[in-house]
Amino acid sequence: MPQTLGALPPELILHIAHFLDLPTLAAAAASARYLHTLLWKRLYQHDATHHNSSGLIRCIRSGVPSSLTRFLTAGGIININARINMAPDIQDFYGYTLPLATAVVRGRREMARLLLDHGADVAAPVEGACCYLVPDHAWADAAPKTPLSVAITEGHDAIAEDLVEWLGPSSTPPDQVVSEVFGVEYTALEQAALFLRPGVVRRLLQRGADPNRRRRGGSDGLQESSSLLYMILTNHILRAWTDEDPDDASGAPV
Repeated sequence: MPQTLGALPPELILHIAHFLDLPTLAAAAASARYLHTLLWKRLYQHDATHHNSSGLIRCIRSGVPSSLTRFLTAGGIININARINMAPDIQDFYGYTLPLATAVVRGRREMARLLLDHGADVAAPVEGACCYLVPDHAWADAAPKTPLSVAITEGHDAIAEDLVEWLGPSSTPPDQVVSEVFGVEYTALEQAALFLRPGVVRRLLQRGADPNRRRRGGSDGLQESSSLLYMILTNHILRAWTDEDPDDASGAPV
């Protein structure tokens, strides 16, 4: 069929492509450079609109920014913040994920920037469970709630600082971005302090995050917590400097 298809006028090829299923369309595009040039945009649009945008996730996983650029240029993504159900595929998240969260968890900084430029929301809720958590890691119980908290949890500081630049009075206030650690919800500033990410803390403060306010789990009200934040920082700095747990009274003195 591809050989016959390539002999037709371009307008007729595009019309026929509209009725092809995804495997046939992909095979036709891969059969000849001329057909690829003619059909790649329709191929990306077809996947984005009819296959839950899983092709977008595959582009991000590939690590090739030009592939993601083509997907975005095709205009098939109706909502860049759409939830994408990748279950039972658990390479990054189990269940619903976001394109930006996938780029962040894989450390794809350039791709994260591309998605931000196309309207991705740093504070969009991540409902799927992150599969990159190591059971014996100190933060194994951390449950990232947004792309920003994913970046902080996974230690992608440069990406986290990029995401913070998209927070502010005209967009999403920094104090409303929450993470959940050990069942307690924290603001982005608190999580960055808890995870000892000084660069992210500094950038959040520059964007207007309030160090004296916090969000408690399940509560909509912000409450004073400068003393708690200080204790968190002090406790974990001591952990970094010694092998003993500062909360363990039976341990050797610091």
